[in-house]
Amino acid sequence: VAGGTLSVDGNVNSGGALDLKVSASGLSLPTLETALLEDPPIALTGSLTVAGVIVGTAEKPVARFTADTAGLQVDRVGLGELHGEGGYADRQVTARGVSLRERGAPQAPGLEVSSARYDLDSGEIAGEGRVDSLLLQQARDVISNSPYALSSAGRRSVESLNSLAGPLAGDVSGTFSVSGTSDEPKVDAVWDAQNIKAGAHAITRLTGSAEVTRDGV
Repeated sequence: VAGGTLSVDGNVNSGGALDLKVSASGLSLPTLETALLEDPPIALTGSLTVAGVIVGTAEKPVARFTADTAGLQVDRVGLGELHGEGGYADRQVTARGVSLRERGAPQAPGLEVSSARYDLDSGEIAGEGRVDSLLLQQARDVISNSPYALSSAGRRSVESLNSLAGPLAGDVSGTFSVSGTSDEPKVDAVWDAQNIKAGAHAITRLTGSAEVTRDGV
């Protein structure tokens, strides 16, 4: 399955009650992405390992699982490895404690999603998290290689970033929240960038906030 292995162990009784253990390893993220999404918003590379349980009934299953990646890159940029917990119940997919950072380095720069929820019926989404000391050069690379760079607002952002000569030094921390629906998402972000240097230009600190929608910033 998707270049990896999948195993299911357990019972489904005659009344439809579920008691299953599921594990998968070495699943190709590019293969999964193209199979699940008609027009993926980002390009993933690497592999995925998942372990979990499925209980409840065939009509109303309840799932809990953990997921880990290996060799993860987002739009050809390495940001660390993904680890997190998730679940499914009552037509809602949830996630918590999701981290994206160097494996085995809890204090390393990265991203944390404390909670996230997606309603399969209404399309409603909600989530919040934080960014810890993400290198500005990595952020620039992600933005430049993302589908956002193809939008009018994205092109302006990329042009501004590319006008900065040479590698971009410094790091950024902040918080973000996601709301709206899968068709009309909204992201509210607050950031604090420090020790910034682009070429011969140095900025001690830069703070701000923004609201991002499909229409722009």
